[in-house]
Amino acid sequence: MKIKIKTLLLIIGFIFIFGVGVGYKILTEPQNLRFSSHSIQPRRMFQNFKRCASINMNGLHDANFSGSGSLVISHLKDMKKGFNNNLRVINGTDEKSQTTFYRDRTLYFLCMDSEGDKVVSHNIRKGFSCYAKRFISGVPIHLDGVQPAILHSEAEVMQELDIPYTSIFPIDFTSKWDYMDELISVFEQVNPKDTHILFHCTRGQGRTTTLMVLYDTFRNHKVASLDEIVDRQYCLGGEDLTDTTHRPKGTWKHEALVNRKSLVQAFYDYMSDPNGYGQVDWNQWLDVKAREGYAYVPLESDKGNPYRHGTRA
Repeated sequence: MKIKIKTLLLIIGFIFIFGVGVGYKILTEPQNLRFSSHSIQPRRMFQNFKRCASINMNGLHDANFSGSGSLVISHLKDMKKGFNNNLRVINGTDEKSQTTFYRDRTLYFLCMDSEGDKVVSHNIRKGFSCYAKRFISGVPIHLDGVQPAILHSEAEVMQELDIPYTSIFPIDFTSKWDYMDELISVFEQVNPKDTHILFHCTRGQGRTTTLMVLYDTFRNHKVASLDEIVDRQYCLGGEDLTDTTHRPKGTWKHEALVNRKSLVQAFYDYMSDPNGYGQVDWNQWLDVKAREGYAYVPLESDKGNPYRHGTRA
């Protein structure tokens, strides 16, 4: 009987410690934070051991970048200090609630939205979860009525923290690629030996993984194939950009998944082509390839928002 009680107490203690650890991480870190210097995520190793056990990591650690979901201001300050003030942030989302802060957290994380001159709740069906997020963030559980005047945009936060900041991804980034020249220009401005890039979106999945694969390609296309780059970003905790399977409950349209895959393939080819990067800009290269018959042009059926109606990615 005593042995059973001790076992039960150990289980309860383990659950409590695990819960505290998870709660602390939620409180202090953005969702799905991972670094190019990290080892393979245990969850991914368990899900696909064959794919993640022996992947090419050439150049990855030296590229000096990370990705996550919506930012946490206190964590951002710690990151800046940890990288000796040499931190740059690239935002992968353009939805206002995902880049507007109330104190330390975004409105989206707190299940809020800004509508005109008022702040309102969303995700009513997930009320308990939303209240828990507000509680652990140290903000009032009932936020309706908060005046927008005390909210801060992500751009304002970055300016106050003196962190170089770029918000470049349009909502239709999978179907319109003309922003890529500007993104490449940002990549060129960064020296990975002294500057760390933090990419982020809302959950640190689709858009963030796309940005991380693009930057990894920019830095390491000479030492790793595209499949290897996609594999290692997946194994670090990102999405599999080669998987275009449509999921009924997923947030992405099938056409957008196909176009996202085409985007990273086209960019890898652009970086690897002797007549590509360094010779002509991205849009000029796409025009040349189109005349040569290469099918890099996004699917016409994917226009505008790449997400399914009524969902948030």
